[in-house]
Amino acid sequence: MDGVFSVSDDGDVVAFVSDASDLVADDTNGSVDLFLHVRSTGATIRVPATEPNSPSLAGNGNSVVFLAKTQEFGRDNEVYRYNRNTGVMKCATCDLPDDVWWGNTGFFRFPSVSNSGRFVAVEVNFASLEQPLPLPIVILYDFQTGAYTLVSESWDDPGMPAVGYTNQSLT
Repeated sequence: MDGVFSVSDDGDVVAFVSDASDLVADDTNGSVDLFLHVRSTGATIRVPATEPNSPSLAGNGNSVVFLAKTQEFGRDNEVYRYNRNTGVMKCATCDLPDDVWWGNTGFFRFPSVSNSGRFVAVEVNFASLEQPLPLPIVILYDFQTGAYTLVSESWDDPGMPAVGYTNQSLT
């Protein structure tokens, strides 16, 4: 399983990444998948995603956010939320405004979801012709309103995001 997992606050739901093909009946894609195991019912659910990784399970166990490969937008991956009760998948980073992405290429790391599953924070690393080293910023996305907030920005030390510009709206 490569040590990639997350657990709900009450320990009932576990999210994990695995390349095993015998965890659910319909796993025929032959690649790594994201699974949710509900201990109280014994049910295991495969989350439909391409090369998922870095799962972060909401404390209430209803939603999991994770990184997954995408062919769109010129980026290596996107951040998605899957709601296990409704089966609805939503992308948190697909509609990033230009003042965050600036048309550059890059990637996301370390998604973290709130207890209720409403908010996700994620590190955004981007590079441009003017700045070839990836520069990290941290954004917060509100799934209810669709608003992005810049939480931290670092221009001097690309290895360590620094707190600044707190709560600057990006919408």
